[in-house]
Amino acid sequence: MKKSLTVIAMFGICISACGGKGGSAGSAATSKTFTYNAPSAASSSEAGSLNSVVSAGTAQNASLNASEATSFVDFSSTTSALLGPSGATFSITPTDGSARLVHGRELVRQAMDGSGNSFDNPACSTTATNKVTLTGCVLTISQGTQKTVIHADGFVQGGSGAVSWDLTVKIAFTDSGSTDNVAATLHESGNLTVTSTTVKGQMVGDVSVSGTVKGQVQSIAVSESLTIDTTYQAGPPACVTSGTVEAKRVWTTRPSGSTAAQYPDKGAKVTWTGCGVASVAHSQ
Repeated sequence: MKKSLTVIAMFGICISACGGKGGSAGSAATSKTFTYNAPSAASSSEAGSLNSVVSAGTAQNASLNASEATSFVDFSSTTSALLGPSGATFSITPTDGSARLVHGRELVRQAMDGSGNSFDNPACSTTATNKVTLTGCVLTISQGTQKTVIHADGFVQGGSGAVSWDLTVKIAFTDSGSTDNVAATLHESGNLTVTSTTVKGQMVGDVSVSGTVKGQVQSIAVSESLTIDTTYQAGPPACVTSGTVEAKRVWTTRPSGSTAAQYPDKGAKVTWTGCGVASVAHSQ
């Protein structure tokens, strides 16, 4: 039996980083400029898509811990609501080793908070006041002929009216009993300036996956970003009340044999005019 691993799921299960100190250097998504169609009324899911980011940002600004930090940097639910799922698949056999690859993000989180397998070098993860740092962390998991090795580096920092992060995770899966091998590089970075009424900043994520599965060579790579300039109310109800957010998805390597029409670059810009009231313009 085979399992499809979507790119958007990869954003949801693995930590990543791009650029330096919350920057976006080298990101295909941030450098892409879209032309938009006329806006229309946003759906409830589109209008509410940023609420989780806003609430998480305010929480991380107040207090940061390892478990929450590794969850905070994922913004895939927002881009999925605005742009739809990417639709790309990377087929792998759902053995224990590859399942650990799929759950790489959760394995890193568990290693950081002590609820799962420890890093090979536990001292690599440190938590100071409002800052979690990973320095050369390695997590090796073996099961029979299969081995998954995860490397993690970077930081998440909160407090003083800002949250920033710059995290990198690289995952390598090999099977000495076959030619199957998969390598994933996942990057995510960003910064948010948080006040009692506003959240502004940028979130950037890049993922690339390549490997040989059942003798077939496959590779995919995609970049996503959110640029945020919003005013919100803490509630009730908690919601964004004004401002804009622009979501972008740009392919750098489409699935083999596919076209730009099948996997298009996309952008969406949401403008709020009241609590839960917004318009959205999609890229042409």
